[in-house]
Amino acid sequence: MEDNMEKHFNNAARKKKTVVFQQQAKPPTNLQTMLKRPVHYFTTGRQLDQKKLRDVFSEKTPFWIPSDNAEFSYKVLNKLWKQQFREEERSYKYYDRPNYRSRQKVDILERLHIPEEEPPHVDAITDIDPNFFKIVQGRPIKEKLDLCQYINDVRETLRVRLKTGYQQDEMLLLDEQFIEEQRRIDGINEQHKIYVDSFEEFLSKDHSESMSILKKSEECSKSLSDKDQEYKHLLRHLGLIRSRVYILEENWRNCKMYQKFLYRVSPLTWRVAHDYIHMKGNKLSSEGSDVSLFGRYRLDSSESVASLNSLIDMFEQDIDKHQEPHLYFTDPEELNKVFEDMEHQNLNSLLHLESLFGPLEDLRKEREQTEEKFENEVKSIHEKIAGLKTAIAWEENRAKEMEKYSRDLMAGMFRDLVVSDHVLTLHVYVEDTYEAVISKNEGNLKLHEMMKAIEVRYDHLMLELESLPRDLVKEVKMDVFKEQDRLIKEAEDAADKGHFMDRLISR
Repeated sequence: MEDNMEKHFNNAARKKKTVVFQQQAKPPTNLQTMLKRPVHYFTTGRQLDQKKLRDVFSEKTPFWIPSDNAEFSYKVLNKLWKQQFREEERSYKYYDRPNYRSRQKVDILERLHIPEEEPPHVDAITDIDPNFFKIVQGRPIKEKLDLCQYINDVRETLRVRLKTGYQQDEMLLLDEQFIEEQRRIDGINEQHKIYVDSFEEFLSKDHSESMSILKKSEECSKSLSDKDQEYKHLLRHLGLIRSRVYILEENWRNCKMYQKFLYRVSPLTWRVAHDYIHMKGNKLSSEGSDVSLFGRYRLDSSESVASLNSLIDMFEQDIDKHQEPHLYFTDPEELNKVFEDMEHQNLNSLLHLESLFGPLEDLRKEREQTEEKFENEVKSIHEKIAGLKTAIAWEENRAKEMEKYSRDLMAGMFRDLVVSDHVLTLHVYVEDTYEAVISKNEGNLKLHEMMKAIEVRYDHLMLELESLPRDLVKEVKMDVFKEQDRLIKEAEDAADKGHFMDRLISR
């Protein structure tokens, strides 16, 4: 398929630009003049390469469309060929790049060539002896043996045989692969048949089970509908009972509210003897409100049936707990008199309240002034806090910088002064001198203390040295120098031996 598509594309592809020399048409020959040829073609008399001639009518059209299965691969190959063709054209010089006209003229002679007609056959008398072929009949035609041609023919024959052998091997391999694939296909078909049988068996079982489940579901739905009807009937009955309870609860609440009101407007002496609602021990309680009374018997619509039962229980408890009610008022006029007294008290309270408006206004103004002062003080405190925050931030940054500087000092100059190589070496030398001159450093003296002790010892020794004779000092000095030279020589010999041992070990 790819070779076929490539062939179609190459037939329609644009070729490399070549310089086309338009040859001048030759004048007709004498024979053409004699025969008086009536038609003169464009390609007549042109020099053409017979190997490059093309028959465009026998070639397939370049507008060929592949099948659906090969469309994707054709598009991919077409894109690749176009990209290669563009890259090839970019490699030309700008004056050698082909254009539309040069692409149309590049092979116009090969595409439009029409072969010339042969002249008509003319019978004529030949001057050949008719017995010539009888004389030379049966004679071998001697040809000169061409060794190179013979070797090429043998090579070509061997090449053809080798190619034929390769193709036969490929044919055998394809046959074996076909047999193996056929065997696999047969096995797959057998497995497919087994799977189909098992699947059909599964479908039959599943159908029977689904039918039984469907029958059970129909029975369950029927029983559920019966239960639903029963539930609706009970729910309707429950609604009636609940509405009755709500009505009773509202009446009960109103009666209790009226009772509490009548008890509260009664005289205190009578309330101490008969007001059991507001009594706490031996004292009357002024606390309590109608809100608690309404909330005690409230029943939400979202609550369950248990709350309705609890409401009924509360009614029963109140009935059992409450005593027989007593009323102080026997005539409604007595209530009117109490209301008039309460009205007079309210009027007196209003008058007293109006007399307090002036002091209250003064207190309000003073409160506003005090609030303004407090706001000003709070603003000043906030400003001080902001200043303190900036100062704290500056101090924190300075502390960080000082900490960084101290770390640099600890890691740099202080470390060089305390734990550097020359300081440690000096400490070792001073300690050795101290132990050699004075005594062992059992008290773990510091460097400065050991140097002070060495200085004192040195001054003392110098004083003693000045009191000794000069000749004795000179002899002792020479002995000391010799001892130092001997020690230095021994150290150098030991170092040379160490280097020698290192060289031996490195080998």
